[in-house]
Amino acid sequence: MPQNLVFTSVYNLPFGKGHWGGDNPRVTAIVGGWSLSDIFSYVAGNPLQITGSSCTDPGQGQCMPSYAPGFTGSARQNGGWGHGATRTTLASIQYVNPNAFEVTPDYQIGNLARSAPYGLRGPGNYDIDGALHRTFDILPNERAKFEFDADVFNAVNHVWFGSTSSNATGSIGQNFSSSAAASTSLGVVNGQANLPRQWQFEGHIIF
Repeated sequence: MPQNLVFTSVYNLPFGKGHWGGDNPRVTAIVGGWSLSDIFSYVAGNPLQITGSSCTDPGQGQCMPSYAPGFTGSARQNGGWGHGATRTTLASIQYVNPNAFEVTPDYQIGNLARSAPYGLRGPGNYDIDGALHRTFDILPNERAKFEFDADVFNAVNHVWFGSTSSNATGSIGQNFSSSAAASTSLGVVNGQANLPRQWQFEGHIIF
């Protein structure tokens, strides 16, 4: 991945004791002591590895297709990953052009780059996770406290379409062959590689 950015921040809300409204016990009780934190991450797409099938190549662990002679232009098509797709059409739109490749003849080794031919990469992704935290005094003199946390994962509910990552739940069709089934599945997004927005609430008593 050429880009992998992670940014974190913590912000203590300026209300309550020692801050705005600190002389008002109601302000301190309601909005004082809260803190916000977040993690923002961005990763570029993983390189795609286009493979072949149904080949006769003794000694090879994996069939490899070849570059199609005379092909020009971009091997990517139909816009960004997932562009124009709906729940019913997601698995039928090809984002990689099969005309950019050809089946390697038997007993020959494909000349396709083993990683990212034509510069092909899967979709990148960004993610925002956040947390809200506060500590409440239960007993005087801070002898007992209650800590409250509210966490949100994938806060903006952003969809990461199928990726080549080994831990992803989605995938991208990367198999090319002369059969109709394989050629039509090339470059098809088969799912979502991340989870939808999730909330988590927790509390701790410290004494």
